[in-house]
Amino acid sequence: MREEQLARDALDLRRRCIAGEAPAALAPRAWHLVREAAPNDGPLEFDEADIDLAVALTGGVVLHGGSRRGPERMRSVRLLATFLLALGDQGVHVIAPGESQAAQEARITGPVLRKLGMSVEVLAPDFQLSMRQKAYAAEVTFGSFDQFAHDQLRENQRTTVDESFRRGSPAALVIEINHLVADKVADAQVLTVLREPDTRILSGLSRFVESLERGEHFTVGPGPSVWLTPSGRDRLHHTFGTGDTCGYQAVNLEVRAQQAIHAEECARLGQDYDIVDGAVELTASTTVPEGLAYSGGLRQAIEAKEGLTISRTEWVVGTTTVIEYLRGYRTLSGTTTARVLTAQELEEILGIEVRDLRGDDELGDQRSKQNAVEERLLKVLNVYDWSRPGSQWRAALNDYREQVVAANDIWTLVRDITRWPGGEARKENATADAVVEVGEDELKEGTRWSFLSAVDQAVMFSIAAESAVRKRYWPADHSGYLAAIETVHSNIDQELKALLLGNLPGAKGG
Repeated sequence: MREEQLARDALDLRRRCIAGEAPAALAPRAWHLVREAAPNDGPLEFDEADIDLAVALTGGVVLHGGSRRGPERMRSVRLLATFLLALGDQGVHVIAPGESQAAQEARITGPVLRKLGMSVEVLAPDFQLSMRQKAYAAEVTFGSFDQFAHDQLRENQRTTVDESFRRGSPAALVIEINHLVADKVADAQVLTVLREPDTRILSGLSRFVESLERGEHFTVGPGPSVWLTPSGRDRLHHTFGTGDTCGYQAVNLEVRAQQAIHAEECARLGQDYDIVDGAVELTASTTVPEGLAYSGGLRQAIEAKEGLTISRTEWVVGTTTVIEYLRGYRTLSGTTTARVLTAQELEEILGIEVRDLRGDDELGDQRSKQNAVEERLLKVLNVYDWSRPGSQWRAALNDYREQVVAANDIWTLVRDITRWPGGEARKENATADAVVEVGEDELKEGTRWSFLSAVDQAVMFSIAAESAVRKRYWPADHSGYLAAIETVHSNIDQELKALLLGNLPGAKGG
């Protein structure tokens, strides 16, 4: 069949899809078109019996193929499902555990989809905004999980509609979802920015920790990990005049104090680090944790201890987990042939149906390892439960941020803010006087920027606070953690509302 005819037939299927025909009705013809568009000697294996499996994927399930259906068969099922999902106008994200797998899937199935009139793009880490917008505007976008997750965090940081690159409400089809979830479930994806340090606080803490006694005011565990005792916390907050000990500023102060203790008690000059040209350089044998743990505050604590110029701190401004990210799609489906996680585990973790296509021999091997399976599942769900309150709170905050970015009438959002507790007192004089003094467009954009800055600060504060509070209660006291984190979120809410109200046009103080 000529490519022109293939494209015309695919267009006819698109019209039928838009008219409301279900994937099951479109699938037989779609299967024939996909098979015709695929090379005869390529690495795709087509079996008409797989049509129903592809239709199932369009509805949001995971297919656990095992060894009976190898990677080639499962790829063909994914290809047909991708084509059926892309007939709509919301887009499809084909997500792989790594960049090489995403590139391979795109190299094999991308040409088939293009012959059928689909626009296809592959994400790359070095994309500029225009290239990223083009990739996400395609009907089918291939990429690694890390790339998709980080792009979502970047999207949450945008300040104008023009900077947006994620389209509509796409469906997700995940390659080897088993491996992806097992490998990433305990790791958060983070987005960071560099901020100027508060040198006064850091220098003060460096002097303060010299007066503390190990055992009475703090303990040092394996890792090493530093913990303030109740006596140490009381002394810290009394010394620095902390008011609300559950507020963000108090939690942040405790984190900084623990880093200062680590720098004083655990990091040794000449053993863990050297000073070269006025800068701290870790040695090959260092016990100091590297990466974000180091650049996010510990390095600055060492610099304060040594009397050096304090460098900028790397703050986390966005975070997501594999479970949180995947559950955000309107339709989530995937395939796997791996034995890493069982069907039961995937259903519990992802909250969607898993169809197990494996034979009795493979299932028997799985049942023999049931105790290990249940123990691993408990750990996975425990990690998810501890991260869920913060994820839900930030999701609501990001929804509000999206409204601020997209709003044509910023004053509607201003009026919404004034309905919060404490806002009515500012409502009467919130806008009128200020509009006289500056142009209305300038005022709107100034208000928009101040609102976005306040929301971004709240997100950043919440991430830091949750990390600190989690360390205090993990892993034994989940109920204590929930109560503490609810208080932290409530306090940040109040601080955010006060900051937003203080930024309203015509507001006095606040």
